[in-house]
Amino acid sequence: MSDHLARAPQEIAEHALALARADHTTVVVDELTAADLRWAGNGVTLLSSHRARSVTVVSIMGRGER
Repeated sequence: MSDHLARAPQEIAEHALALARADHTTVVVDELTAADLRWAGNGVTLLSSHRARSVTVVSIMGRGER
């Protein structure tokens, strides 16, 4: 398992925020877990699972003042 999937989503978000140097930063961690089952002959013939995670960081520099 990859290191980034072993860490909790909240831990990843907090780590990204701790590294941020912008005036405003938003971190979104999206996680997907899915399982696929295939039935044949009254039994499961295929079982697989998928897990994915994406991290989006939006940072804004400056205060927007002119």
